[in-house]
Parts: sequence; structure tokens; C-alpha cells
Amino acid sequence: QIFATFTASFANMGDNESAQDKPRRLEDETADYLAQIEIQFTDALDQEDKINLVDNVLSEINQRTASAACDRRTNYLIEKLCYAADLKNLLIITRRFIPYAVFLARNRYSSHLIQAILSRMCYILKFEDFGETPRSEVEQAIEDLCRPVMKEFHWLILEQGASHVARSMLSVLAGIPIIAERKGKNSKHQHSIAHSEPMENLVEPGLFYIAKKVSYSVPSSFHEIVLESTSSLLQLSTNELERLIADFSSSAVLGFLIRILSNPSLLSSGTGPALAQRLFSSAFGWKECPALSVVSSKGTLKDPLTEEMVPEGVSNVFYAMAGDRAGSYFLEALIECSALDFLLSVVSRSISGKCREYVEDGSGNFVLQAILRRISCELPRTHSSQMAQRLNAISTTITDELVDSEYFTHLVNFKGGVVLWLLAVVRGLPDESYSERVGNKVIEAWIANALNEAAEDGPVKTVMSTVSALPSNPTEAEALTHKQQQLSATFSTKLIASAKGEKAAQDAISQSKPAGKGAPKGKPQVAVDPRDTTQLLVARIIGSLLKSSAPSVSQLTIRAFAHLTPESLKYVATSGAVSRAVLDVFFEVTAGTTEFKLMGISLATLGVELAGHYVGQHIVRQSFDSADLRGKEKWAMTLSGAQDVLSRTKEGTASLRLVNAELYQRDPTEWRSTIKRKLKAESLLKELDAPVAVNQQTHKPKEQNKPATSEKKNAPEVVPAKAAKRAATEDAEVSDNSGGEEEEGGDNTAAKTARKRKRKRPTKPTQN
Repeated sequence: QIFATFTASFANMGDNESAQDKPRRLEDETADYLAQIEIQFTDALDQEDKINLVDNVLSEINQRTASAACDRRTNYLIEKLCYAADLKNLLIITRRFIPYAVFLARNRYSSHLIQAILSRMCYILKFEDFGETPRSEVEQAIEDLCRPVMKEFHWLILEQGASHVARSMLSVLAGIPIIAERKGKNSKHQHSIAHSEPMENLVEPGLFYIAKKVSYSVPSSFHEIVLESTSSLLQLSTNELERLIADFSSSAVLGFLIRILSNPSLLSSGTGPALAQRLFSSAFGWKECPALSVVSSKGTLKDPLTEEMVPEGVSNVFYAMAGDRAGSYFLEALIECSALDFLLSVVSRSISGKCREYVEDGSGNFVLQAILRRISCELPRTHSSQMAQRLNAISTTITDELVDSEYFTHLVNFKGGVVLWLLAVVRGLPDESYSERVGNKVIEAWIANALNEAAEDGPVKTVMSTVSALPSNPTEAEALTHKQQQLSATFSTKLIASAKGEKAAQDAISQSKPAGKGAPKGKPQVAVDPRDTTQLLVARIIGSLLKSSAPSVSQLTIRAFAHLTPESLKYVATSGAVSRAVLDVFFEVTAGTTEFKLMGISLATLGVELAGHYVGQHIVRQSFDSADLRGKEKWAMTLSGAQDVLSRTKEGTASLRLVNAELYQRDPTEWRSTIKRKLKAESLLKELDAPVAVNQQTHKPKEQNKPATSEKKNAPEVVPAKAAKRAATEDAEVSDNSGGEEEEGGDNTAAKTARKRKRKRPTKPTQN
């Protein structure tokens, strides 16, 4: 209903289907022969035997290769042949598919096979693994396979199978790895394409388009095919283009195409951003939109654009797309990759006064998150004064509209993604009062929700009951301490699975099907932790509060997080994603403080469990390396008492070696001396780093023929930075293997050693 205007039919686009070349139906005899070959084609065969088998099979089926690729009985074997074939046979298979390229791309079985060929070609081009085959021959085969499909790009992307092929072809033609598809439980092809990469690994951080560093060299004709396919989209009417945006298959391809075009240095012609801007304007039916002038990473418009210049129809289309699930995918790519002045003008006109509607809508919620994410990345960058004012204005407008309403409490408890990016936005504003206001609102909403849940029996009530009661006439310090205890208990409850979540997880495990034929061997089914779905978002919000620009918010969060319950702390320290989201941030912002030492003591009490855990061992290393002598000894004491248990695992052995548990158990005094020497060497290196950096930045011209002053003659000898660093490093290395007594020379020991090893500088020649 939201896309009621997008009623255009694409029936005329399939008129040429009857004219397409189709392979003949596969004979039963050939299918039986290939079924016998599939039995022989096992992992037990070595690579040479597989290549010989592929060569024999291709000679046998000859011109029936395309027919076998379309047949559900044999297509899986043909895919195995594509992965096992050498380059010569891979080119043979590719050439046999070229006459039927469009049909094979649309077929539900052969489309996956085309992707397999493209993934191998992509790998060969990237690593230049051509062998004796000329590179031009490989490039020509790829171009011949892709050109007929990309010529019909504007309507093939509406079909599910063909859209996956089109996305793989865009990857190969742009010179980037194949994008990995997300597999659902009902997917027809449960196995993924080899040599593929998830989107987040290919995107430039903070810019959201495909990064240049992940690309490889391809001929300019490849880029021309991509640009021609984009031009075919621009020839469509607004209704036809909106029809593509409203379709799940085509919207995913369009979003990927935008991320390729938006990088001005990815395609050889450099016209990608301008084409992407024209695509945005065409999608909104906005013919008078200013063109793009590429002068920065995202480009700017040639003519200034303001909110008042945006037609009302554009904001209506934006609003309609945001309410459609497929359309919202396209909008996310537009928001993240479009020119900033274009984005601010359209967004200001489209969401002003409607933020709550976007939050409540299942699709519009993600559109609003994309807007906040883009703004949070743009605020720290350098802009013109006018653009900075516009950024601050739209940020404060959205913040005021969301925070000042009674709806914000519901937003905090049920729309955490919006809250996460709202915290990132206010952290970048020059006015810290916004960060303080939003941070306090989030904390108060969480505490109120935890107190409401504590009214019922359960783990929340157990944790919240440990908070001491507030005195009748509390002082400011007592009130702050009470709030800190409440917040700490709230953090702990949010990192503990609720009874409802545990029951849902157990039901999901009990109803799950047993491992079938395609299940991976040797890997037992792992029960899903019911906390993993929501606790990562909670951890990211806590991490954002820790980094708040308002000291009152960040300090309160730091003190509260330092007093987590052991159960919650253990979960955080043994969950990779959660620990990266919050524990790494905590270590970063509290280095050298009392809260850091307190967290180290709390982690040390869980030391044996963490040291033997795959993720926990990294937390042990991080905490031990940053601790002082007392903290390091606490870790060594804890782990040395459990050497028999920890030495049985690889993780535990690494942790024991880290703290030198064997030396501590044998002679604690010698262990302390060793650690002290290491700490002295590390402190000396830190002191020397700053002067060295300054000397490297400022190069003053040397003064010649100038007599030395008496002050310089009588000045104390200065230890060269390199010599002192080398001496400190050697002392640290020697201390690992020697356990001598503690020296009483103080902090000058390393400096004295450096003076002894100091090399005499060559005499400076004098001018005549």
C-alpha cells in the first residue's frame, strides 16, 4: 500500500525470452553416467587425479555441459568440476556456457554454477595465477560470459537467481572479491560460494563504499560494462526504476552497485559518483536536481541545494521507500554514499517532525539508524562553516524530537539501535550538554526498567536486591553512590539471560532438526546462547556511554561497570563480540585508573576459567600487560596454582607462559625482580618515544663554523635515543631468561647500560 504508485509492469522486458538460446534437455544416459562419476569424485582423490577425472568427463559430455548444468540431478557434480578443474578446463567450461549465458543465469540450478565460475576467475585475476595461459585469454572469456547478461541487467535483476549472478558479475568486472550471500534456513543452496567475502570486509570504514585497497587490476573494458549497465538503468522511467527498488532481489543489487559507483577511484573513468547521483535523482523523479561535482571523497553538488529547494514529491517518495522493506535497503545505500549536501537537504525535508513514525516502523527504523550513522561519521570531519552548521542543526533537531518526548523510555528499552547511533551523534556535537542529557536519559530509563522487572521473582530481582537502600536524607555523595550501585546492578541484569529468553532458546534447540546429509562433519551442534541476540547491542550502548563526551556520564558508567557481578563479567570476558564492544573500550578509557585496577582484580578471580578459554585468554593478556606489579602478581598467583589444569589446553599453556607461572611458583622473589626490570624498561621506552617523535618532526638546519659555547661543553652527557631504546630492549630480553637479584641503582640502570654501549660518533669535518 505504501508503494501504491509503483504499479508499472515489466512484462515487456521478458519478450525476448523465447529468442534466448536454451540448451537441450539432458538425456537419461548422460545423467546416469554423471551420477556414477559423482560417486567416484570424493575428497580421497588427490589434485592430479581430480584434474584427470575432470578432463575425461568434459571430453565425454562435450556439448552437453550446459544441459548438465541446468539439470537438478547433475548440476552439483558440474559445480564440483568447476572447483577442481585447472585453468585450461575452467576456460573450456566457460566457453561452453557463453552461448547460453542469459538462460543459465536465470536457471535456479545453473545460476549457482555461474557464480562458482566467477568466484574462481576472481581469485585467478587477483593473485595472477595464470600459469602458461595468457592473461588476455582469461579476460576475454570473462568478458564474453558477462556481456550478454549485463546487457539485460535492467530486467534480469528482478529474478532471484539472475540477481545473484548479476551481483557476482559486478564484483568481477569492478575488480573486487565476490560478495558473500547470507544463507537462510530455507535457502535452496545452503553452501556458500568459495573465495567470497562479506560486505563489511570490503567497505571503506566511515565512507561506506567499496574500498580501493580490496580491488585488483582489471582491463578498462570491464569497467565500461559496469558503466553501460548503469546507463541502461538511467534510461528507465521513474515508475520502472521505483519498481526495481521495491523488489527484494533487484534492490540488493542496486544497493551494491551504488557502493561500487560511489568510490571515485574504483572505476577507471572516475564518473561513478556522478552516475550514482543521477540514479538517486531518477529514483525520486527529480529532474531538476543539481549534478555532482567530484571534489572530495563523496563529491559535492555544483549548485547549492537547501531544504526549501527539495520538491514535496521527493520527500513523499522518500517516506514511502522508508516504509517498504526492500525500498529501505536502497535508501540505506543512498544515505551512506550520497553527497552530503544532497543528503542533508532531502533528509531535513523528509523526516522533520516524523522521527517517531520512522522509529516505530520496522523498515523506517533502519533508515533512521542509517541517517544517524552517517551524521556521526561526518561530524568529526572538517567541513565548511555552512555545512558544519547544517550538520549541527539536523543533529540537534533529531535529538530534541526524540529525547524530549515521553516516548524516549520506550525507545531505550525496545529500539536500542536508534539509541546507539543517537549517542554517537551527540558525542560528536560541540555542545556537551546534548551528550549529558541523552546519556542521563538512557541511564535513568534502564534503571527504571530494571526496578520494574525486580518486582517479579527472577534473576533481575536477585541482583537488584543487593543494592543498599538510600538513606532518608541522603547527601549528594550518598545519592551518587546509590545511583552507581543501581546502574551496576542494571548492567549485570542486562547481561544475564532472562527466563523467557532461556525458555525460547531451549525450545529452539529441542525443535531443531538433526544433522542431515549436508551438515558439516565432526562439529557437534552448539546450543545458542539466548543472550547473544540482544546483549551485543546492550554492550555497544554501554561502550558508547563509556566514551561519552560528558564527564558526568562517562565517569558514572565507568564506576558502575567496574562493579559487575561475577556471572555477568564472565559472560562479557568470554564472548568475543561483547568483550570487543565494551571491555576493550573500558580498558581504553580507564588505563592507569583505580577502576582499571579494580577490574583487573575482578578478572583475576575468574583467572583460571578465562585462561583456559579461547576468548578469555586474550582478556588475560590484555589485563596482565596493562597491570602494575601488584596486578601482575595477582594474575601469576592465580594461574600458577592451577598449572595442572591449564597445561592440558593450548589456551591455558599460553596463559601460563604469559605470566611466567613456572618461575613464580619456583621463586617469587626472582619473578618480582624480573617483572620490575621489564616495567623499568617499558617506562624508559615510553619516555623516549615522545622526544624522538618531536625530533623527527622538526628538522633545523645545522649551523656550521660556529664555536661551541661553554654551556654546551659543560653540559651533561645525553644518551642517544636509539642507544637507550636498544639497551632497554636488551635488558627486557635478558630479564626473561635471567632471574638475578633486584638492582638498587634505581631508574638510572638502563641509562648507565646505554652509556657503556654508546658508540663514538664520527668527527664532523670542518670547512676551509
